[in-house]
Amino acid sequence: MGLSIRQVLKGKTPKPSLVILGAGGLGKVAEQIAKHQGKYEVVGFCDDKFEGMTVENDQLLASFEEINSILEEPSCVFVIAIGNSKIRSDIFNRVRIPEERFVNVIHPRAFIDTNVTLGTGNLLMPNIVIHSGVSISNHCIVNSASVIEHKSVISSFVSVAPNSTICGAVEIGERCFIGAGSVIIQCLSIGEDTTIGAGSLVIRDQPAHVVAYGSPSKVIKESY
Repeated sequence: MGLSIRQVLKGKTPKPSLVILGAGGLGKVAEQIAKHQGKYEVVGFCDDKFEGMTVENDQLLASFEEINSILEEPSCVFVIAIGNSKIRSDIFNRVRIPEERFVNVIHPRAFIDTNVTLGTGNLLMPNIVIHSGVSISNHCIVNSASVIEHKSVISSFVSVAPNSTICGAVEIGERCFIGAGSVIIQCLSIGEDTTIGAGSLVIRDQPAHVVAYGSPSKVIKESY
């Protein structure tokens, strides 16, 4: 008889039990941010590199095939900590966890204005600034020291790498990746599935499904 999620959680605190999807470097970052946040107890990880469900060093290690059994425990909540936007989206579609079981993992040193609309399953790093009127959908990653200015719209599964600046009223489509240190000037749109290379200066709209970089940024190739 295999291990049950109820056995894994026996004796844990009454806080919601956070299971992190992705056990790589970003998963470990998410674990530490959740500990600083203090709202959830990290109980373990799900990843393709694990088989079945085991416990090591008092942590759950489970394959994605064990998600349904984990979902049977109502105290379990989830976040996807995988940096690649498309893979993060694919994992979400694969595991079929109800959206309401995902939570936002937010470092206490993140500044998020009270007038920000925030979806679910987002991972928000230390020293970010998100200003008034911004809308961030679901399963986004906003990495350390990034700035998102007023009235910008960030669609689901977007990744914003460290020290990026997204100026006011920018719209970013689903599954985009904004490279480290990039600047997107105000009132532009970035199409879905587009990658902006590190250190780029974006001064005009960018289409969907492309890779663009440079100062000013130029479309280098299509991406799918």
